[in-house]
Amino acid sequence: MPHFRRRGPLVFGLVASALSILFGVDWAQGQVAQLGNSKELDQLHRDKGGALNLLISNTEKKKTFPADLLDGAAQYWAFRVTWPSILDAKVDPGKTDPMLQHLKDFNGHIKRIVDAKAQAQDPAFVNAYSPVLVTRFRELTNMNVVANPRALSIGLQMLPTLAKLQTEGISDYLVELIDPDKGKHDVVKLWAIRALREYMPVETWGEPFDSTLLQNKPKMARKKGDEARIDVLSRFILRPLPANATAEEIDAYRYLRKEALETLGQAGAPAVAAIGALGKVDGPVAPLLLRVLIPKNMMPETTLLERNEAALGLCNMNPKLLEKYEPAAAYHFIGSTLAELGTAYNADFPNFVKTDDTRRPPQLPWRITMKRWEQAAGKLVKNSNKDKRAVALEERVKNMVKAAISPTTPATINPRDIAELIKLEASPTESFFVFKAVVKSPELKIPTE
Repeated sequence: MPHFRRRGPLVFGLVASALSILFGVDWAQGQVAQLGNSKELDQLHRDKGGALNLLISNTEKKKTFPADLLDGAAQYWAFRVTWPSILDAKVDPGKTDPMLQHLKDFNGHIKRIVDAKAQAQDPAFVNAYSPVLVTRFRELTNMNVVANPRALSIGLQMLPTLAKLQTEGISDYLVELIDPDKGKHDVVKLWAIRALREYMPVETWGEPFDSTLLQNKPKMARKKGDEARIDVLSRFILRPLPANATAEEIDAYRYLRKEALETLGQAGAPAVAAIGALGKVDGPVAPLLLRVLIPKNMMPETTLLERNEAALGLCNMNPKLLEKYEPAAAYHFIGSTLAELGTAYNADFPNFVKTDDTRRPPQLPWRITMKRWEQAAGKLVKNSNKDKRAVALEERVKNMVKAAISPTTPATINPRDIAELIKLEASPTESFFVFKAVVKSPELKIPTE
């Protein structure tokens, strides 16, 4: 079906355009700096790779490991993307670019560590290795992005793989990279934002509340980490637009905000904690996602792509995790956003069958978008104990999916389904909260003009 085949080039084009704007240069050009001694580190990797793999398995239950071996390995993985022998290597037809092979090899390296940790139920090696990796990756992410675009465009893609080790030290490093006050280049923030998805969903604290958990160091460390991740994502989403931003820079700003909303939307809960005895909400998620869906509440105004991510994030939440959460407003804005998506799909529909020069790219990759909604609606029905609003939402979504991704003849979405989505739940008052009054939480307002 032609309107689905076009989604790949469209999405790739958006990403490439955003990256070129964010880098401020031709990001495919060469780099000018090198980290580490490539000859020594290559030799160390060849000579000591087997020894490192034995340490990864840690069958002897060791608690300490050779510092030079860990550091040599960390340098090899973090620095290799800066070496001219890798950056400038001639790639023969049918062969893999050495830079991309390095990403694949690093993924295999981290997977071996994660699998060994799970099998042995022993975090000793991960706890020893991850801070060394952070030290060396920090040197990579401290490089000048504009002067080293190719090295960083590839090297930063290792951050989500690094995050699979799931240590709070790595999380702290990613939070540091994203922090709007730290001044990191937006391309660095982009990959750190994506990496934080490895730490989702959050672990919730609700009712009934066991006060002895406040003395549980691992639980409190996780709570602190979850709150730090939610906080930095929230501050990033709400960061002010640079003064005198061009239209292209505004597009890049919105693209990054969408990525942060997608990560925040994977929190899986309305907040980290909402406990009556403590009287406040910690790590609020739902209020910010709702704010994104309220017209004229964000600057610059959100795009349909951004609102789609925020609505999906609300739909993916489990309302049972925090009984102080009141989801009525969420149902209203989920329904109205999905109705907006249905209207946008119908507006796109004439282009799906065109073959001449008047054909235009779709506003969203509809096949992927509809499948995501199908999954999210089903999850909401299950998590809400078949709340009637969730059931009604799922019914409308199924109709939309049937129309939009028919294996034979796609059709427009029935206007009746769009109208029913708008009526899913009444609009909240001009000023409202999404948590019960016994806990202090952010107030939301619907502009009157």
